[in-house]
Amino acid sequence: MRKYRILYVIVLFTVLAGLQSCAVGPNYKKPVTENPETFRFVSKSQDSIINLKWWEIFNDPTLDTLIKSALKQNKNLLIAASRVEQARANLGYNNADFGPKFGVNANASRGDVLQGIRFDEARSNFSTNA
Repeated sequence: MRKYRILYVIVLFTVLAGLQSCAVGPNYKKPVTENPETFRFVSKSQDSIINLKWWEIFNDPTLDTLIKSALKQNKNLLIAASRVEQARANLGYNNADFGPKFGVNANASRGDVLQGIRFDEARSNFSTNA
């Protein structure tokens, strides 16, 4: 019995501490935050050297041919692009699980035991759920 008293006292103090920690004074006012429109290091221009075809600056047809050939035959790049596509497909497949699910189940059985109780004669049991 003493164990239960100690348990009740612990639960009581825990509940009271939780109620007290959630209390907000009657004069509470939500602070106003001023957020800028853009982050401080975001550049205004979206173009960068990465997005440009930098090799065209040199006006060299040989370099253009080599770059195009390298991009077409680069196996590592093709593998990486394939993995990105696989990840996108996997993400779409997994996002389908977030939707609602509907199902129907039916069951029929016959026997002389129902929920652990033995009967003298066989009985039929039918159940459905949705």
